Amino acid sequence: MSLMARFRKNGGLGQMLAMLESSTPERQKHLLRSLQHEDPSLAALLRTKVLNVERVARWPQAVLRQIALTLDDATCRGIASALQEAADPQLQRHWLEALDPFRRPKIEAAAFSPELMDAARFQLFARVRELERTGEIKLADFDPGAKLDELTIPHSSSRVA
Repeated sequence: MSLMARFRKNGGLGQMLAMLESSTPERQKHLLRSLQHEDPSLAALLRTKVLNVERVARWPQAVLRQIALTLDDATCRGIASALQEAADPQLQRHWLEALDPFRRPKIEAAAFSPELMDAARFQLFARVRELERTGEIKLADFDPGAKLDELTIPHSSSRVA
């Protein structure tokens, strides 16, 4: 069964996006390459929607503060660890500056933990999607490409009713 055949139902593309966002970066690349062979336009759409730590770290400070307040210290530390690998070294500083001033020293002083990175990514992306769903943040205001509302199943002649 093809990768897309599993997701050709109502809400399936949202599930595909959730699967991508809960995968390691390497697994995410593999899944998108597989999807590229089956449906290039859908793969392109998902690439514009999928969150990554660097993308989130570029968001406005007020939004990052709002997100960080909902995350535990281990997740914040994991995100800071993941941002050590970012192409732009300022992104880690931008993330740390979004933390509560009383909490920041605790996160900065703790050894960065690569083993926390994957779990932290998953928690971050799940929290962002939850905050968007509840209306607490509005991706349309600062990252419209990440919105899910136009993520619908494209009509295809190969689709079975």
